[in-house]
Amino acid sequence: MQVLLVDKLLIGRLIERGGKWYVVFDDGTSVQVILEGLESSHTGSIVLVENESNIRLVTSLPPVHIAIVGIEKIYPSLTIALAAAIVQAAWAGLYPPTYLNVISGPSSTADIERKRVYGAHGPRKVHVILVDNGRRSAAKHSVLKGQLKCVKCGRCQWECPVWQQTANLWGGPVYGGPMGMGWTAITLGVREASELSMLCLNCGRCDQVCPVHVPLTSIIRWLKQQYMGEQ
Repeated sequence: MQVLLVDKLLIGRLIERGGKWYVVFDDGTSVQVILEGLESSHTGSIVLVENESNIRLVTSLPPVHIAIVGIEKIYPSLTIALAAAIVQAAWAGLYPPTYLNVISGPSSTADIERKRVYGAHGPRKVHVILVDNGRRSAAKHSVLKGQLKCVKCGRCQWECPVWQQTANLWGGPVYGGPMGMGWTAITLGVREASELSMLCLNCGRCDQVCPVHVPLTSIIRWLKQQYMGEQ
């Protein structure tokens, strides 16, 4: 398994075909990729949670599996990574999740004399691309580091009265709603997020429902201070 660390996705052109993502390289070749996952630093396993079974399908069909993972989703053990996946599904209203997939490397078999041979019926290569894109800097920030605990379950969106009216038109181009404020500040810059934060009503409902206690209102309040300081 090969692991790369990049600030931005410079591995090729990421496109979507029929609901499935591909990386298309300059020579015309393409491989399927899975965006977002949780990874255990102890075993190197990739944990994927889903209900539709599309992830399970696309991870077993191509000869090469590329997982693109934000570095905040690296957990110290497989047990914690599985727990985070269950929390993500539960707070999105989908408990128990239909599928929990654990991928610990290329397909393999040990049917013959119990000797593991890689490259059975699934992908013969697995690559993990770890995306920074502002996350390491955020880990050192007194306010934004709290956003890195987010499992992106979307529960804060359901409770937010602003998001209920605007959906992802508010919160940033990647993740909308309260969690989008912090992620926009981390990935695109504080200036981009601070102006959007002025629409927040400070009702605090997002803090009450967040399963991992991300200090969302504190982050948004800080962003408002940055915006007002620039005026």
